[in-house]
Amino acid sequence: IKLSLAFLEITEFIYYCILLFFVKIKERKFYSIICDETTDESGVEQLCFTVRSVDNQFVVHEDVIGLYELTHQNAEHITDVIIDVLVRCDLDIKFCRGQGFDGAATMSGHLSGVSTRIKNLNPKAFFVHCNAHSLALALQDLTRESPSIASALSITNEILNFIKKSPK
Repeated sequence: IKLSLAFLEITEFIYYCILLFFVKIKERKFYSIICDETTDESGVEQLCFTVRSVDNQFVVHEDVIGLYELTHQNAEHITDVIIDVLVRCDLDIKFCRGQGFDGAATMSGHLSGVSTRIKNLNPKAFFVHCNAHSLALALQDLTRESPSIASALSITNEILNFIKKSPK
């Protein structure tokens, strides 16, 4: 009984911490979403969901809400997952002021991409191409033009792979 009581107290504490976390985001009222797809080690496609908001002192907060499994990689399903996360977090889509994704057609397509679908739900949720992805694309172009940079990045990548695969 002592173990189960301690477990309940810890679970209740975690619940209140999570609740307080979302209350703080809601107090900031307006927010933006940043989403990126990634594949985990088991090959499962997941959506990393982040909320960015600004408090009354103009301090920017960027909070990772979680990773959510994607059973399909089409714009309709990804939009449904994003809306589901917002509903579960009690964040109203009408207070979303920005959305940041990569440049893939599924995410940023102007006809039926995720950004267009979100904008149809809230015209004030402006889409911005993710700066990190823009930098990655610029670096790809640079490596095509400069063999020495391509070689340096290749060596760095080989070192990282060696370290990752080495026994701990």
